[in-house]
Amino acid sequence: MIQQRANFDWMLKELADGVPQTRQIVVLSAVGLRIARYGGDPDAADRIAAACAGLQSLATAVATEIPHSDGGMKMVIIEIDAATST
Repeated sequence: MIQQRANFDWMLKELADGVPQTRQIVVLSAVGLRIARYGGDPDAADRIAAACAGLQSLATAVATEIPHSDGGMKMVIIEIDAATST
């Protein structure tokens, strides 16, 4: 795990405050190391960062297979419905 960069704190808090129902934000490096996080468990953030790096790698590989494209992957978005506890 790498140290969280303090200069991300204000930006991640603002982002979370501006997007309703945001519970956790994870910023990761290209190789899947957590750079910063807002909310949630630090260990879970590390696992999420590693999984997202895998998804980004997969998306990059898929982008090269799309006909008539430049083969570049621009973005991967993951949106998960919140579970409600009963």
